[in-house]
Amino acid sequence: MAVAVLDILGFEHMMERRETQDIVSAIHKCLGTVDDSRSVVLHDFDHFVGLSGGRRPQIELLNFSDTLVLCLTCTESVPLLLRTPGQMVVSISYAVSMIISQAAISGIPLRGAIAFGHGYVSHRPLLFVGRPFLEAIHLEKVQQWAGAALTVSAENALLELELERRQFVVQYSVPIKNGSELRPHYAVNWTRPFVPVNISPPPWEEMFSQASPDVQVKRRETEKFFNKYLRR
Repeated sequence: MAVAVLDILGFEHMMERRETQDIVSAIHKCLGTVDDSRSVVLHDFDHFVGLSGGRRPQIELLNFSDTLVLCLTCTESVPLLLRTPGQMVVSISYAVSMIISQAAISGIPLRGAIAFGHGYVSHRPLLFVGRPFLEAIHLEKVQQWAGAALTVSAENALLELELERRQFVVQYSVPIKNGSELRPHYAVNWTRPFVPVNISPPPWEEMFSQASPDVQVKRRETEKFFNKYLRR
């Protein structure tokens, strides 16, 4: 199972500054990149896996308050090529890249992490357990930016793939809070949707409106990543 955990940074502050309906609409727009018949998130799936008309993996989405959880399980309904650990990590990384970019366009900073391993998901009752969820939650909380890093389990799965197939993920020294022993080496490249010249950069002031040093560090690190990978 490949999983991703995403949190909205500064959610409480955002609720104080923006109308509730505006936030709800923005979040629904982000979630639509997964829920809209998978067409937005996975519209070029055939292209990057080298398939034509192949069946696509079904990414499940669980959300509550300011937290989003994405799950991709290995099923027999998709081709063998998409069931490998590495390809599952790439697949969910693509979904995460689209969600983070759409959120950024709406002025919402998302921070997250991707993990791989055995887990269990239930909708009734709502339940998701397993080491991948714990790994992703732990790594998500210690990052100093808006973005998403890969845990060690996701990195190991990714490295099974040839270099040219590790799409939507880049090797990067992810900024981590002082005191953390975690040192992720890979991050999701969420800048790809901004490449067309008619797409404006994210509204940085709106995303990081608080003047606290910690928030401004996150802004600088986010802009640094964005500017480095915007044209790649």
